[in-house]
Amino acid sequence: MLEGLSFDEARLIIERISGSTTIAYQLAYLEIQLQASKKELPEVIQKRHMFFLEYERILNHLYDMAVVSQFANFTEGASFLMRLVEEGRGALQKLTGNRFGFSAIRVDGSLLSIESAYEYLFSLERELIWFEKWLDEDGSLWKSLFDQGALFKKDIEAYGVVGVVARSVDMELDRRKGNRLYEESGFFMPHEYTGDAIARFKVQLAEIFISLRMVRPLVRNRVFPFFLGTVREGEYYSYVESSAGELMMYMRLQEGKIERFFVRDPTFLNAQILPLAMENSDISSLGLVSNSIPLNISASDL
Repeated sequence: MLEGLSFDEARLIIERISGSTTIAYQLAYLEIQLQASKKELPEVIQKRHMFFLEYERILNHLYDMAVVSQFANFTEGASFLMRLVEEGRGALQKLTGNRFGFSAIRVDGSLLSIESAYEYLFSLERELIWFEKWLDEDGSLWKSLFDQGALFKKDIEAYGVVGVVARSVDMELDRRKGNRLYEESGFFMPHEYTGDAIARFKVQLAEIFISLRMVRPLVRNRVFPFFLGTVREGEYYSYVESSAGELMMYMRLQEGKIERFFVRDPTFLNAQILPLAMENSDISSLGLVSNSIPLNISASDL
């Protein structure tokens, strides 16, 4: 679909490869365009893009946690989390004009409504603090997730699994680590050690709190003039830490057109571990275990 297209022609296709991680795909695509034009974004624009990536991470983690809660028969918790997801999508619609943030990653232009997004993020932190206390006092979710889909560090390393699953066995795999802007914004990497559904759930919850702290000072609603310029022929790679893990994108350009394109969604890596995760588990636990491992099914169809 992409071969022979220009950057502008290909953009709408690439950002729709995976609706749940459209921001991550847009950022990977922009990074290749920056490399090909030998440009570097001003920090004010980089911070805006960080905001969107973390916002997407928050929504996806909330959704994953809601689905896991549903499969664990914690229906009240699932409904609570899905309400937060819908409110977040609504705020993103007001911010960008689209519930999934299509065409949000731009190098010019202003945002529609920062206020609605920040109101949502501030209220979200309060709601999640209450939710965390609820989980500890109720205890039923932790019992349902205990030892479900447990994975060992040696298997995670052997299969090259990334993202939340890797960090649930104390592996420091995160493309944000070492990024100066992230470090200055208060980023740190949460870890768990047991590698089961509880560990993955707790990593996601911790990452939401970290993202919430980071995004507050990132966005300023003002236009900053910036031009990408002419792209050069060659081969280019980019990497982005999406909510599901490391996203890799490759492109070869010839005469200003896309000659070859490949993307490796983290689902390609994470889905490999499902058979091991299901070992020694009841068939009734299939939905719970598989949904505790972040997967983008649309992207795995490529």
